[in-house]
Amino acid sequence: MLLQIENLVKKFGGLTAVNDVSLSVAQGQIHSLIGPNGAGKTTLFHLVTRILKPDFGKITYQGINLLQASPAKIASLGITRTFQTIELFSDMTVLENVLVGYHILIHTGPISSALRFGGFFAEENRAREKSLEILRVVGMEDYQKEIAGSLPLGQRRLLELARALVIEPTLLLLDEPASGLNITETNELMRIILHLKDQRGMTILLVEHNMRVVMEISDQISVLNHGVKIAEGPPHSIKNDPRVIEAYLGSEKKSMENEYVDPEGR
Repeated sequence: MLLQIENLVKKFGGLTAVNDVSLSVAQGQIHSLIGPNGAGKTTLFHLVTRILKPDFGKITYQGINLLQASPAKIASLGITRTFQTIELFSDMTVLENVLVGYHILIHTGPISSALRFGGFFAEENRAREKSLEILRVVGMEDYQKEIAGSLPLGQRRLLELARALVIEPTLLLLDEPASGLNITETNELMRIILHLKDQRGMTILLVEHNMRVVMEISDQISVLNHGVKIAEGPPHSIKNDPRVIEAYLGSEKKSMENEYVDPEGR
């Protein structure tokens, strides 16, 4: 397993946001986390990326104990993420935003950079070439000179994805990437995510409320409710699991029914 989470617990005062959660993410798969609002999904992302420290449990990635790694070290190990709330540099161009994401790969030191040694220029050119390549992957190359803050929501989400991709992560965490997107934008997002898995070999841990996205692209799904993992399995079994249906009573259950129709009638 690429990522192993064991008995993870995170409390905020009297609230247990993540309660003894264990799950494994296999290499080369799209593993989705679903659950009602407040189920603990984003908190779990924060724990994996070391934004938060767990109260108990273990997280290992390729055999490395992530709880002993800093957030900066996490990125250098090949783990990147996006956020529910888009976090771009609004006054910078599209290309400049992606270049910022590349900075952890730059190996030339501050003295070399200040004096403009040859190594700096070579690294700078590589950064630009890599950033443009990733913009092509997400269909944003033609917008490289646009100011990020002027872009519509769909393109801003793709730009944040590009910034996460530029370091060529092994594990990519996507936190509600389809939020606010229309059907056309959502379809393009799904195409890109499947391309990242199938053509670039990335492993993707996905938090998403759009059940059509989850059911159509996931290999494995884990379901959280009130911080507890209540179910896990492939999409067809999760869709019909009584525990999942009960957790989604109300508007989110209705969303599951309306947004997803299994093409094979399962």
